[in-house]
Parts: sequence; structure tokens; C-alpha cells
Amino acid sequence: MIRLPPLRERGRDAVHLARHFLERSAREYGRGTLRLAPEAAAAVGAYAWPGNVRELQNAMAQAAALGDTDGEVTVSLLPETARPARPRGAPAGDYRARVDAHRRDLIADALGKAGGNRSRAARDLGLSRQALHYLMRELKVAVKPANGKG
Repeated sequence: MIRLPPLRERGRDAVHLARHFLERSAREYGRGTLRLAPEAAAAVGAYAWPGNVRELQNAMAQAAALGDTDGEVTVSLLPETARPARPRGAPAGDYRARVDAHRRDLIADALGKAGGNRSRAARDLGLSRQALHYLMRELKVAVKPANGKG
């Protein structure tokens, strides 16, 4: 039997695997060539990856779905749990919180204009349906029924 240590003990391997999964997902989603930004690579190497390789693979697939074509994957595209901790004392209304609030408003507005139709809202926002679904989960945006109930 061959015993492999968990990813949390193999930071450099996690970065190599992340680049491989990112490249594969970028090809699959038609995103061209995506690069892992240095700060994102550092976050990947530092994170424990309790879900091991599958969690890393899913994180890179989500980053590829949300990333700009031929762009750079930054820390903001990684799952929140894999991002470096925010420094203590950072105000609640910091840049990230304000950007997330703006993104929530954009998504809610697009969903409202599309009558709750996620495919149409994604198209109007220039996103894939999967990217919109991921953002809705990440930003906790709920779809209100078209009939006004709920």
C-alpha cells in the first residue's frame, strides 16, 4: 500500500495540482489561458484543503467559471475558506464587503428584470448559468418567485 500525505502537508503539490485543474477547467469552459496570481498560489499552498484533491479541483473549476477569459485567477475567486484571513480590526465596510454588496445588488436587479429566470439573468450579466449560480450561493442571493409570494 502506498501512503500519500494529505494536501495540507504538501503545499507545493497543491499549487501544481491547482494549476493543472485550472488549465483543464479553463479549456472545458472555453476561458482561454488562465493563470493563478501569485497571491492566489500562496493561498492555495497555505490552505489545509480538508476535502483534499476533490475540494481543490472544485475550487479551480469555480475560479475558471468565474474568471475572465485569458485572465488571472486572484484570491477573490477562491472559496472564502481558502482565502487568507482578513486582518483583525478591518472595518466591516471595507472594500471587499462593499464590492460584494454591489455584486448582490447587480445580481438581484438582473434576476428581477428577468422575472427570476436564471438563464436570462446570467446572459444579461454576461455570465454562464453556472457562474451565476455560484455567485448566488457565495453572496447569498435568493430568487424571489415571479408571483410575488414567498
